[in-house]
Amino acid sequence: MSLIRLAFVALMACGPGGVPGMARAEGNVVVATCSTSGCECLLTELSVEEATITLGEAPPEGVEDPLLVETDEGYVWTAMTAEELDLTSGGPGECELAFFPAITPRDGTWFGQVTDRQVSGCPAGLDSALEPGLAGLGRSRRVLWEGVFHPQKLSPGSTVSWSKVTDDRYSGIMPLQSGGPVRMSAIWDSQIRDPEFVQAKLDFRLSMDGGQLAMLGLANCKVRVFVEFRRTGD
Repeated sequence: MSLIRLAFVALMACGPGGVPGMARAEGNVVVATCSTSGCECLLTELSVEEATITLGEAPPEGVEDPLLVETDEGYVWTAMTAEELDLTSGGPGECELAFFPAITPRDGTWFGQVTDRQVSGCPAGLDSALEPGLAGLGRSRRVLWEGVFHPQKLSPGSTVSWSKVTDDRYSGIMPLQSGGPVRMSAIWDSQIRDPEFVQAKLDFRLSMDGGQLAMLGLANCKVRVFVEFRRTGD
């Protein structure tokens, strides 16, 4: 996982005390990625308010330093501390911060394509609502990065509102038309993996006031789209 320089600097400045103290000092959200042997943590560049808007969900009430956990389904809030989370994941009770420099993307011709699409619990054809936001992905484009990764460079005409998570990762909200009590939202996660490869996924959400989706059997409607961008030449 690629972490930002800010995390490393903050760790050195805080000394003993761990991630929660750092989160208080910086006022930004910490994201934990866990395995069976513990967790790694990073200090993002998102405030709690920005993360709440991006996720469409507020953190648990009464938690001083809310923590986000990265799962296969995306990001979820937890009321646990970083140390508690690490312990329950098989670690020693420390959510260690790692340091890696930001990846510098290479200028040149890049090609984007949808590699997989997963739909579950949704009415037929609902995933077509995402097509306008995916239009134009399957083509080559000339990209001049100016030495810094930003996903908007790959889709310059899109209306996605991007928020920086780390130097190598962005979260973005794609606007969708909603009507009546039904609300639709789509959230991008875009991460540069190496100088010639960017991996992204799009999570579609369907919601309705008053729990009516559950009555209609659509409470678990999910659409996930996987997209890859690769540099193909100069």
